[in-house]
Amino acid sequence: VYPNVNCIMSRDQVYLEPDPTATPIPEEEPDPTQTDTQTGEYFFPDSDSRYLTDEEVAVYSSDQLELAKNEIYARHGRQFVTQYISDYFNSKSWYQGTIDPDTFDAQQDSIFNEYEMANISKIAEWEERKSGEGN
Repeated sequence: VYPNVNCIMSRDQVYLEPDPTATPIPEEEPDPTQTDTQTGEYFFPDSDSRYLTDEEVAVYSSDQLELAKNEIYARHGRQFVTQYISDYFNSKSWYQGTIDPDTFDAQQDSIFNEYEMANISKIAEWEERKSGEGN
């Protein structure tokens, strides 16, 4: 069995010099009006650093809002017992579930910042509204 070689190896070390005339291209800022993130990794990527608006939250269904609310918990490492929620967050590259739910829930008053607490309340309020509508 021979390895599949599709490149040429050289003993000479190549030094890449940056082109001094190259202009750095700024990364595109994500569109803040977009309801889903570019990567699909988060519902609200900045829910820990700003207050969400009713308009942003209102576009999601009750089920999506349940996940969006739990996303705030998940960022802090809470594990989930409900299978579909657990499966959803386990599929995310950023999720590290390390704290069992009982321990987490007992300490949540000291875990969340003011933005997160307000956003959890807002999302829960809309989740309740939407579930009443049958969405």
